Amino acid sequence: MSEKAFLFDMDGTLIDAFAAYEAAFGEAFKSVGRVYRKGMLDALYGQVDEEILRIMLKKDRVDDEVERLVEIKRKHYLKIAHDAIKILPCAVEIIKILKDKNVKVAIATSGQRSATEIAVDKLGIKDAVEGVITGTEVNMGKPDPELFLRAAEMINVLPNQCIVVEDSLYGIVAGKRAGMMTAAVATGKISGEELKKAGPDVVVDNLCELIPMIDGMTD
Repeated sequence: MSEKAFLFDMDGTLIDAFAAYEAAFGEAFKSVGRVYRKGMLDALYGQVDEEILRIMLKKDRVDDEVERLVEIKRKHYLKIAHDAIKILPCAVEIIKILKDKNVKVAIATSGQRSATEIAVDKLGIKDAVEGVITGTEVNMGKPDPELFLRAAEMINVLPNQCIVVEDSLYGIVAGKRAGMMTAAVATGKISGEELKKAGPDVVVDNLCELIPMIDGMTD
């Protein structure tokens, strides 16, 4: 088997943290007298916090208010994350199967480093993952390919030997721009039909459906 790697997004792919994120954004809005409306995050989920808040606040650039709200959002999320996040079906199983098959695994997420570490700990996958890169360590967020290209470099696998597993349109586009195979899982806020519009190589309803495809992807 040639050396391959799976690069997993975190939020919406391995874990369901959406409710916790909404609560954190709501707290940030409340702190400055703004009103967060349910659903505002749906179409933006998967991007870095700065870009999400810039768009929510209808600003043409990231300014001091955006940066202040990002910090408030992140602090509140960290308070509730461990108890609030839910592990998605087959998330742990698929990573352990890949490890047993000697296929490298990395996490490439737009989330912050501290939040990602909480999720990795809850998943219990630290020993099975060869690298973790987050939105904290890159200059450009998804749909820019930087996150995935950096992940591939970190674990010493060529981009064209990587399979990106994502639940967002932004993530699928980023993976394709990185020259990688992309597998879309409809476990986040975007339906399978919507994900197909980004042109992924594979679309499945959940990670359990992806497990039988691993050998075909890594041959």
